[in-house]
Amino acid sequence: GGTVGLTLAVESMGAVGEVFVFGTDISPQLAEMLLSQDNILQAVTGQSPEVMGASAVTAALDVLAGGEGAGYNIVPNAFYSRADTEAVQVYLDSTK
Repeated sequence: GGTVGLTLAVESMGAVGEVFVFGTDISPQLAEMLLSQDNILQAVTGQSPEVMGASAVTAALDVLAGGEGAGYNIVPNAFYSRADTEAVQVYLDSTK
């Protein structure tokens, strides 16, 4: 919500070309904004819920089996930007 609101605010204020927006948590709406010609939203990160869930289950099973667990897991985020519109389009297509 915040990234969408900020992008719309930049447009409403007439600050296109002066203020650029970066955000987190990719969504279809944000993907469309990345593909838009207004050039306001520049890049968005995305989480990897499948990887996060699988890591959590693996750690839980390890602890249940008597192990110590991993302690923590680093899950890389996805990155979407105007520089790679193909990746943005692939994401967008995957949501349909």
